[in-house]
Amino acid sequence: MTSVGPKWFSLYFNPIDDVNAALTISATTVPLDVYISTGWTSDPNSYEFDAKFSSVTEILSLNVAKFKSLMGSEDGFTVSIYVQGIDIKENKLLENSFRATLGPSILL
Repeated sequence: MTSVGPKWFSLYFNPIDDVNAALTISATTVPLDVYISTGWTSDPNSYEFDAKFSSVTEILSLNVAKFKSLMGSEDGFTVSIYVQGIDIKENKLLENSFRATLGPSILL
């Protein structure tokens, strides 16, 4: 996913079967804030969320099996990603690209 300046992205997981889902966010060039809430129809944001991961710059990998109370609901979950795409001191919009995958996971 790519952006210029501040931007929101959303991912939704609505489980059809008893699937073990995983979320992985990687390869970002500017910090990201990641918000998660239960229910695939929910709308996590900076004011309402069940979990927040601030200023993510490395790999963030979450698995339903490890975060059952947060992501293991039969109603699924929603992930909102906010790209902190502005350099306030320089008053400059930043270009960003990152990878986000959401889908079935295999536990080893």
